[in-house]
Amino acid sequence: MTDPLQRGISRLRDVDRYQRRETVGVNQGELIGLGFSEMPQVPTIPLKKATPAVHSGNSLTALQRKVFNALVLRAYDDLPRAEVKVHRIPMQDLMTIVGFNSKNTAALKGSMRELMTTTIEWSIIPERGAEVWEACTALAAVAFRDGICFYEFSQLLREKLHHPHRYAYLDLAEMRPLTSSPAVALYENAVRFKKLGFTPWYPIATWRTLLGATAETYDDWRRFREKVIVPAVEQVSEHTSISPSPEIMHDRRKVVAMRFALGGPDGSEAQMEDGEQGNEAAALPADAPVLLVRLVNDFMLTADQAAESVKRHGDEKVTIVADYVAQRFALGKVESSKLAPYFLTCLQGWKQDTRQESSLVVKRREHEEAKRKSAQEAHRLQELTDAFAPMYRGVSMQVFQQLPADERRQLESDFEMRLSADNSPMLAKWQQAPGDTVCQALFRNFLAERLLPPKKQLQELWISLNGDSAEFMAQVETLASERAEPVAALAV
Repeated sequence: MTDPLQRGISRLRDVDRYQRRETVGVNQGELIGLGFSEMPQVPTIPLKKATPAVHSGNSLTALQRKVFNALVLRAYDDLPRAEVKVHRIPMQDLMTIVGFNSKNTAALKGSMRELMTTTIEWSIIPERGAEVWEACTALAAVAFRDGICFYEFSQLLREKLHHPHRYAYLDLAEMRPLTSSPAVALYENAVRFKKLGFTPWYPIATWRTLLGATAETYDDWRRFREKVIVPAVEQVSEHTSISPSPEIMHDRRKVVAMRFALGGPDGSEAQMEDGEQGNEAAALPADAPVLLVRLVNDFMLTADQAAESVKRHGDEKVTIVADYVAQRFALGKVESSKLAPYFLTCLQGWKQDTRQESSLVVKRREHEEAKRKSAQEAHRLQELTDAFAPMYRGVSMQVFQQLPADERRQLESDFEMRLSADNSPMLAKWQQAPGDTVCQALFRNFLAERLLPPKKQLQELWISLNGDSAEFMAQVETLASERAEPVAALAV
C-alpha cells in the first residue's frame, strides 16, 4: 500500500475515533487527553476512475459501489502487471475507506460476494464517439482469510481500469457519508463535470440507468423525481463539495431530458476554467425549434447560447457547423466535455470554403455507418433469438391450456400412447409423476408437434414482431387453430 494512502487511512481512523468519542459524550478536556486537540481534518482519498466505469448501469447498493471503488484503488498500481492476478486489502482498511463502522463483517462480506454475480453494463454514455457495449461482473473472485480480503478482476476490467484515457477524480473519503445507491451514483457522474459547472443533458432513461432506478415504478417521472432524484440531491449536497440542482427539458408536456447544475457546498456556482460559462439560462420552451433542441442536447449549449447562435449566424450555417462538429466527435477528435466551446469556436471562425469535404471521407463515413447499422441489426437479431427460446418452451403449453377439457385429456392420452409405442422408460414416470421436469419437457415437445407450426416458422414470426409477446401469442393461437384437426380424429 502506498504511503500516502496509508496515511490517509490512518487519518480517517482518527476522524472516526474522534466522532465516536464525541457521540458518547466525552468532553473537550477528555478528548484533548486522548490526543485530540480538535476535530481531525478529513483527508482526501483520490481515485482516478475510468469514465466507462463511472457511466455504468448496475443494481449495486451504495456499500457495494464504495467497496468496488476501494478495491480498485488498492489494486490500481498492480493492474498493468500481468503476473499479479490476486490483490489483497486488510478488512480493517477496507472498512475504514468505505466508512463501514458496524461490527457485522458478515454483511460486508456478503455484499462483496454479490459483486461476483451482479452484472455491470459499461459505457452507458459513449466516449469520443465510440459505440461500444460491454458487460461483466465487478469481481471475478473474492476470498477472506485471517482478516485479509483477496480478490481478482477480469482481464477486460483490468485493462479498462488502469490509466484510462478519460477518468473522473473521485474522493473516496468524501463519499463515505453517502448511504443511498442513487446518491453515490449521482456523485460519481456529476463530480467529473464540477469545473464545467453542469453535467451534459442526458435522456431521462439514461439517468435512470446511471442511478440504478430501472424498475417500472420509475416510469412515472414524478415518482422518479420524488423517490430517487430529490433524496440523492439532498444527500450529495449535504455531505460533499458539490451541490447538484436538476434542470429538466420538456417535449410538449413530457419530461425528456435532464442535467444538473453543479454549485459548491454553499450553493454557489462552481469555478469555471478556460472561459467556460456557467449554467444560468432556463431550459428550452416546449415548442422550441428542432435545431435549438439539437444544439442543447448534442453540443451542451445553454438555451441562451443556442438561441444567440442561430440568431447571429442563421439556420443554414449553424446546421453545417453542427454536422461538422458531430463528424469530428464521431472520429474521436473532440472531447465530450469540450463540445460546447469547440462548437462555438468553429461557428465563429467558419469560412464558406471549409464546407468542402473529400469524397473519401464521405465514403468512409458511409462505410462506418453501414457497419454500425449492420452490427446493431445483428445484435438485435441475437437478442430476439435468445429471447425466443424460453418463449417457445412455454407457448405450446399455453395453447394446450386454452383447449377444452376433453381435448386436453385426449392429448394426454395420446402422449401416453406415444411413450408406450416407443417403449420409453419415461412411461412409468409419466404415470406416477406427470409433473416431473423431464416428463413436462417431453410433453411440451409433443404438444408443439401436434398443435403448433414448425419451430423455425414461429421464430421468424417472433423476429418479425420484434419480440412483441402479446401479438406473438395472438398470432400463434390463430395459426394453431388453422392447423389443428379435431383431436379425436388424430387419436390413432
